Amino acid sequence: MDVRIIYIMGAGRSGSTVLERTLDSSPKAFALGEFHCLWRLPWAQILCSCGARLQECGFWSRTLEAAGFAGRDLERLRFFENQIIRNRYLLYKRFSLRTLAQDPQCRAFLEIQSRLFDAILHCSGADILIDSSKAGPRAWILALDPQVGFLHIRRDAADTLFSSQRPKWDKATTALMRKRSLLGAAWDWFKVEHSSRLLAKHRLIKRLDYEKFTAAPKPALNTVLGAEYRDLVDSIAWVNETTVRPSAEYHSLQGNPDRYDKGLIRISFREPILDGFSWTQRYAIKTTGMLLDSIYP
Repeated sequence: MDVRIIYIMGAGRSGSTVLERTLDSSPKAFALGEFHCLWRLPWAQILCSCGARLQECGFWSRTLEAAGFAGRDLERLRFFENQIIRNRYLLYKRFSLRTLAQDPQCRAFLEIQSRLFDAILHCSGADILIDSSKAGPRAWILALDPQVGFLHIRRDAADTLFSSQRPKWDKATTALMRKRSLLGAAWDWFKVEHSSRLLAKHRLIKRLDYEKFTAAPKPALNTVLGAEYRDLVDSIAWVNETTVRPSAEYHSLQGNPDRYDKGLIRISFREPILDGFSWTQRYAIKTTGMLLDSIYP
């Protein structure tokens, strides 16, 4: 398998966490979670899915040491993130991978992460890493690395928006997750869909439909990922057709609180919960969702 990293693209509440956890159950894969949190957030706020804070997690402590990751590397990643992981930067570069590849900041940003990826692969014993950062601009920079493959999970816009408007408890911060406005959530969905289609003109992006995945997980993954990943899909810890046994060594960073669940992973379609929404809110969400789906079906 030439690809050593699968980057999951998708809007928030699109099913990326259950997809990541499913793939991570294979001994061939290791999930990073929303990996960009490593330099986006203060380390004291990062809670590994094992339940330990980043600096107290044995796996991440060993891995960062093996990578020779120092404070200067962290500062440089934060600097590059603010400079180049931006849609306005991509627009300035005309969304050209060739132009991006010539930028020394992009090369330096990838070089530091490559050291981290090498160390994670070595310490985990996995063949492939799953990065579910989801963000479109990050995908464009990672696309400069030929060993990164892309998996875009798409969920119906209205269902995604309904889910985004419901509060969810964040174990990492011991508070409710920040809820985006309807306009903000819709803009996030649009940006990811638009960015993935632009990037698909330059790199292969495998597209997974949320409804098909939750209805028949294994066939859906085999259809979308293809023969290249057949061994990965077969080695997932399937209990039955829609249930997976989670990996005992799951060290995913940040993101959806579902990653802290320790029980069996039950893959099922989540109907939007409409309780608590007024009729005007329901109408606004459904109308916005229909508009988005008509733009990017």
